[in-house]
Order: sequence, then C-alpha cells, then structure tokens
Amino acid sequence: MVVTLAYSSPAGLSMWSLKKSSITREKTSGSKKAARKKMAIISCPILPKRQMSVQEFKDWLMKYDADHDGRISQEELQHALRSLHTWFTWWKSRDAMKEADHNRNGNIDKDEIEKLVIYAQKNLNMKIHA
Repeated sequence: MVVTLAYSSPAGLSMWSLKKSSITREKTSGSKKAARKKMAIISCPILPKRQMSVQEFKDWLMKYDADHDGRISQEELQHALRSLHTWFTWWKSRDAMKEADHNRNGNIDKDEIEKLVIYAQKNLNMKIHA
C-alpha cells in the first residue's frame, strides 16, 4: 500500500509518498497558485469494512493470527481492533475475551468465534450477516 500526499508551500508543490518501509519526498517547481490547484490526497489506506459476512469476519480476523495456530489471543485481537482505529483496544479486547473465551484458555478458538461475532455486533457497531 502506498499513500501519496501533495501539499503546497511557498517553495512549490511537495509530494510525499509513504510506503510500508520508507517515506520519500519529491519537490516540484511552480507557482503557489498552481500548486494549490494540484493539492490533493491521491490515495488513502483501506480499512476493513464495517459490514461483512461471518466468513469475511473470520478471514479478516485470521489475518491477525500471528502464530498461525488457528486461535486468536487477546494481543492478536487487540491488533485487529487497532486496525479499525478503535479507541481503548486493550479494554475492548479484554471484554471480548471475557465474553467469547468460554473455556478460559486465553484464546478464542474456532468454535468460540461465533460469540466474538455477537460481541462485535453489539459493542463494535459491526454489521455481520450470515
């Protein structure tokens, strides 16, 4: 994913490209008026949709399964919530674990994800349909 920002300054138009591992800047010449016309956000990061099917929710959640064991820990759930730009991710991930982790092993297993779906619908304002 690349995010490119353009803004005008007294010295001309500046372009910033933010990539996963680096930030580059290129400067172009031109008048301030011309630079102001070109000022725009060219692309922006894509957030997960707040409306999805249960399978899409599971697939999205498994992207954050860091150890690839098929279970979601509280830390992995916290990273997933952070990707939604949610506030108080530690607290919300702890509450989700309390509600969804019935066997209290510290992970949400595949059979417990349905409870996590219900939590996300109630507390995270996500629309998850069958």
